Amino acid sequence: MSTLIFDIETVGEDFSSLDETTQESLTRWIKREAGNDDEYQAALKDLEQGLGFSPLTGQIVAIGVLDAERERSAVYYQPAEGDTDFEEDACQYEALNEKAML
Repeated sequence: MSTLIFDIETVGEDFSSLDETTQESLTRWIKREAGNDDEYQAALKDLEQGLGFSPLTGQIVAIGVLDAERERSAVYYQPAEGDTDFEEDACQYEALNEKAML
């Protein structure tokens, strides 16, 4: 039986680029729960670093798949301008948008 290994890489929106209403909605609970400014800043930093894990504030930028027995792999990634598909060291790289990856 083959063993498939997956790795999914995500990236979150830049918090400062979100509109004021969204920022307020995301931080409302922090303001309520934080006991002081240090706790608030720590929780805000955690929130900003975790935006990639929500489908509302993040997106998948790469998916890697490895067939361990066959030693074959593929990487599907959101390309920079002009990137194309290629193969290197038994790994197929395909430039796709997030919807096509999924």
